[in-house]
Amino acid sequence: MRSAAASPWFQVFLSLGIVATAIGTFNEVTARSYSRALGFGRSGGEATKQPVAAPPPPAPRPEPSHPVATGSKPTASLAVTTPGGAAVAPLPPARDVVDRGALRTLRDPSGGVTAVAFAPNRASLIAAAGEDRAIRLWNVNTGLLERTLAGHDSGVTSLVFSPDGRSIASGSADNTVRIWDVATGEARQVLTGADRWVFCVAWSPDGRIVAAGSGDGAVRLWDARSGAPLRTLIGHQRWVSALGFSPDGQLLASGSGDFVVRLWRVSSGAELPSLRLHQGYVKALAWAPDGKTIATGSADMTIGIGDPWSGTQVRSMSGGQGAIYAVAFTDSRTLAAGAYNGRLQFFDVASGQPLQTVAAHTQSIAAMALAPGGHQLVTAGADGAIRLWQIRAP
Repeated sequence: MRSAAASPWFQVFLSLGIVATAIGTFNEVTARSYSRALGFGRSGGEATKQPVAAPPPPAPRPEPSHPVATGSKPTASLAVTTPGGAAVAPLPPARDVVDRGALRTLRDPSGGVTAVAFAPNRASLIAAAGEDRAIRLWNVNTGLLERTLAGHDSGVTSLVFSPDGRSIASGSADNTVRIWDVATGEARQVLTGADRWVFCVAWSPDGRIVAAGSGDGAVRLWDARSGAPLRTLIGHQRWVSALGFSPDGQLLASGSGDFVVRLWRVSSGAELPSLRLHQGYVKALAWAPDGKTIATGSADMTIGIGDPWSGTQVRSMSGGQGAIYAVAFTDSRTLAAGAYNGRLQFFDVASGQPLQTVAAHTQSIAAMALAPGGHQLVTAGADGAIRLWQIRAP
């Protein structure tokens, strides 16, 4: 049985951004100091860069005037505004996006699941990983463990399947990205260059490029087949904690501890106007299926919607009482968000109004992924649980 509190490694993984926002820096010295305070040892390599001055602390966010009942449809809106401050109206009809109970719950032995991904070519296969360095491939239909991938020297922070489902890229606190063969379980490539934790990985829709964001503030691109470095994108002032290619593969979005989402042209590395949607570090991002908007989750307890092509904010939604660590579009109309308090929330994209809140986990939701076809959603968290949810037809 897991203890009621998240493990020290997992607390560091989730909390470093919040701690670093307060003290103004992120590096492995910070990680080790915080780790020792929590009572455990190694947490990364030597830091090589000087601290970056902290931006102003985030302004207090008002709590929702009408809390959403756990596991129920909301009866009134949360704090939803447009950039001009006008309230969004009218309310969309409340509806249950997912069934109240999870279809299946898997118990991962990693001690806290930090990453999860669905295979795009096989709706029953997921990959999950966490602090014990291993990546496990699960059959979510049977609940059986199919394979374990081992090779990282520290905890795994992020996972993504290749578009054809034959490979997995994993980012780790050992400062590397590894490319795995799903069929054999062998690591085909070890991608290096980051001098701090790799927090996030993404695979381009055409399968040619693997991208990673790390604690040194850089976004690195490699050739997925050869492992050769292609380009390093410099612009963030703090660690990069979220990445995502646009559906057409033209743009790459990166979210950071500097509170900014930067947009990059994949072909040239040129930077487009940035999105400034938050007053806290950006932990998660997701592209809408049509590629016209981006959703972001932040330590400031809000969910942002932005136009990546113009760099403008569309709206901001309150996530309640917890930082938002995972976001995903379940379809073009609906956004899912996973929070620090373990709640799974769903919002109407057009209006920003809440649709449903479910008590999904007893601790933080660190990751989520949508099944191919969009009929199921998987969530994973600090409680060691991986839960599969059935998405209802709109």
